[in-house]
Amino acid sequence: MSQQTNPWARADAGASTPQYFDGQVLAAADLALGQEARDAELARMRVLLHGWGVVAGLIPGVSGGRLLITPGYGVLPGGGELYLPEPMDLTLPTGAELAAHCGAQANSCELPSAATGAGGQDATAQFPAVWLAVGSTRQAAAPRSAPATGCTHPGNTARPTRWCHGVALYLLCELPDNHVGQDPSCEQLGPYLCGPELQPVPLPDPIPGPDLLVLGQLTPARGESDAVVAYDGRRPLLPNHVLQAWLRSCICPLTAKQPTVMDWTRLLERLVELGFDQPLERRRLAALFSLYTTESEERLSAVIMLLRAGITGPALFLDTDQGQLATITHLSAARITQVVADLQRIRAAVGF
Repeated sequence: MSQQTNPWARADAGASTPQYFDGQVLAAADLALGQEARDAELARMRVLLHGWGVVAGLIPGVSGGRLLITPGYGVLPGGGELYLPEPMDLTLPTGAELAAHCGAQANSCELPSAATGAGGQDATAQFPAVWLAVGSTRQAAAPRSAPATGCTHPGNTARPTRWCHGVALYLLCELPDNHVGQDPSCEQLGPYLCGPELQPVPLPDPIPGPDLLVLGQLTPARGESDAVVAYDGRRPLLPNHVLQAWLRSCICPLTAKQPTVMDWTRLLERLVELGFDQPLERRRLAALFSLYTTESEERLSAVIMLLRAGITGPALFLDTDQGQLATITHLSAARITQVVADLQRIRAAVGF
């Protein structure tokens, strides 16, 4: 049977891209459509494949009455890119200004002029903190002459030809709902990653709320206390290079096969398994085998005395001073030297 190449059904993908032909009359909308389609495609890829949050940088801080935000990169809840190549250096708002911003005067067109709020009370004392958030912004620029409309003079019409993209800082009086939610639990994520039958991942719903990234919480200065910034409400989006470094440095050593710590009992078992207990081999390792035997029932074996001293296996034996070993086991220095030689001879074969 030949392979069927015709689709059984079709569905709308929700995207439209321009198609050109020679001699086509183009409008600005035709050219803009291609860019808009690619922007939408990248936004979907960022938020659906990678997620959203602060990837790197964008760290707020307070220094000398200034509010500083370091350069950084993030992905907005809607999938847009937020890139700050240079630090933001701003005048630190006072407690009175923050209280007016989030209080009764929040919708006023006038800037606060006094450090007191409603009822004459100290606004700084009343006002706890605000959340610092950033979003993308754009401004029309580079105007050029454009076709006149109506009866206006052709030279009197100009339209912008560029969008200048930037980063806007917002002072939020409440933490946005899309920054409050909890990540799924291990039990919820388990079926997508482990088990005999992996479950398909459903397409997530669009993220509600403002298209902003919260960087932290600013608490204004009070009395002798300086203003401080905490990273409350911040949603991190760890970049792949950090995750891969974590896998290499933290997870891989845990999953690697760890060498077995051999004790004296296991050593004797391995000697028997490898045939070192046969008469000829046993004579060659007489000093080592003598650690397990006693000259009389009233005397403890050297192995028992080593265990009581905390030398639980051959590796520790080789790492201990030979004079100390002779004192612990009551063996001669020559016998200890021979035991060390026996252990070094079989170390590679036994594996300790």
